[in-house]
Amino acid sequence: MALDRYVKIKAMKKKHYSIQKILSAHFIILSFGIILFLTAFFSYVLYSTSKKNALESLSYSCSSIKKEVDLQIGQMDFILLNAISSPDLQQAFTEYLKTDRSDANSFYATCKRLEDYLRMEKGSDYSIRQLNIYATDSGGYGVGNYDGELPFTVEAQSWYDSVLRAEGGRIVPRPSKDMNASAGANVGKDSYYLSLCRMFYSNTNVPLGFIEVKKYYDQFFEEIETPLGYKEARLYIYDKTGNIIYPINDSKGYDYFTGRDVEFEEITNSSTGKKEYVFYERSHDLLIVTAIQTDAILWPVYRMILLVLGFSLIVFAVCLILINYLSGRLSRPIRKIYHFLSDEKKEKYSVIELDDTGIREIDKLRDSLNENIRSTQASTNALLLLKEQEVQAQMLALQSQMNPHFLYNSLSTIAEMADEGMTGQVSQMCRDITSILRYVSSNQESRSTLEEEMENCDIYLHCMKLRYGDNLSYDYDIPDSMLECPVPKLCVQLLVENAVKFTTKVSPVWKIHVKGRISEELWELTISDNGPGFDPEIEHELRLNMDEILKSGLLPSLKIEGMGLLNVFIRLYLEDGIPFVFDFGNLKEGGAFVKIGGYIK
Repeated sequence: MALDRYVKIKAMKKKHYSIQKILSAHFIILSFGIILFLTAFFSYVLYSTSKKNALESLSYSCSSIKKEVDLQIGQMDFILLNAISSPDLQQAFTEYLKTDRSDANSFYATCKRLEDYLRMEKGSDYSIRQLNIYATDSGGYGVGNYDGELPFTVEAQSWYDSVLRAEGGRIVPRPSKDMNASAGANVGKDSYYLSLCRMFYSNTNVPLGFIEVKKYYDQFFEEIETPLGYKEARLYIYDKTGNIIYPINDSKGYDYFTGRDVEFEEITNSSTGKKEYVFYERSHDLLIVTAIQTDAILWPVYRMILLVLGFSLIVFAVCLILINYLSGRLSRPIRKIYHFLSDEKKEKYSVIELDDTGIREIDKLRDSLNENIRSTQASTNALLLLKEQEVQAQMLALQSQMNPHFLYNSLSTIAEMADEGMTGQVSQMCRDITSILRYVSSNQESRSTLEEEMENCDIYLHCMKLRYGDNLSYDYDIPDSMLECPVPKLCVQLLVENAVKFTTKVSPVWKIHVKGRISEELWELTISDNGPGFDPEIEHELRLNMDEILKSGLLPSLKIEGMGLLNVFIRLYLEDGIPFVFDFGNLKEGGAFVKIGGYIK
């Protein structure tokens, strides 16, 4: 483990949940999945069925409307064909055209005979409102809402060119108002009429004129709208050239005539921007179109799905309440065991007080836990006694190693000072060393306060000041709030001693700096110098040793020489356990530092 950072090893905790929450969560997931599947399946079936039924209904409606239109057009055409094939009507019309209008009696008799034949062909079908016959180059005659001569020529009719090109074929022109209204006809003058027109010929295939039968537009389509089945469905009827016949006021709407070559298509209506289903049926004269927006079909499906979802949510809520009650009842004794095990305020070796639940597994668990607690109490008491004795022995052994280390260095310094004739300083140093030894041997405790440590360090540095004079300087930067922090005894003095030892190997001036920092959770103490720093090989070896101690927990044997850093590291490890603070290395500006610390408990 790299020691250039704080040694912080925290147990990874996996998030746990109660049995009640687990049971409820599993039920929710399972129920949600089932409801989602059933809803999706039901929606698909409902959508498919509704769409199929709607399309079949529209297709059938379109086909039925086509048959109804063909039937009514056929009735109108039947009258036309009968009139065209009637020689009496042709003869009467020829006489009408040839009669001199100056002879009033003769002209009246001719008109009366033509009117009778026209009325005969019109028959008693009151849905036929007008039957007109026209000459090819002059006016005509009509019966129905208006009886008598027609005051306009055939060329004035909107359908003239179409019927002329049809050469005897039937034509259904666009609906229009009766032009006879301008001549004084009041019956149906504001109504639209649907006409059917043909040109008729003589036996020698010479064009004789045109014949037209009319129905009220509204009456013609009154019965056709009924079979649509869906009130949202719409009906459109076009003639052969794409002119809209029905509805009369929808000429600016979407042009469905573009799809005349197919039987069914799904389109996007450019006028509304919505999707539609469209069916087409073709008769001899007209194109029948039925259209419906897809939303009109899907809305009942959505409404039904919402009802199903609402009912499912109610059932789900009831089941959830029930499973919460059952899971709570089942997990209550387990929760009691859990709270007992999680209670940090309970007595350390108290047993679980839980009545018999009638559940074999839970009762067996309670008995096994209580038995284990009692067994653990006995074993722990014995282990704690042994462990306490072992740790105390290790700490005393490490601390006892500090004494010869300190004496070894101090006696070496005194010998050097004596050789240099510094007798006065030797005397003072001996008194200071005596004070230090008195602190070292004052008691067998492994800890002391930082304040006591710093007082001992100050005495030691004073001794070194006697030895090196102005070549050695030192200072402290420690907040008062740190002075009561407990530290392993002699660890600070040892680190300061090592700093002096290695710093004096380079040219003076030698500087020792002790700096402290404290927060709500952590205290740190850093001893730095301006010496040569750590040798890379020694630093690498020290880190390997420290990593091995943290990994295995085994303590190496220490020698007097080179024991300082490992000694302090091991004592922090034994005293504080993990985590603690220990770091060392070289400074960018030169020199070395060692940092120790721990968490405030």
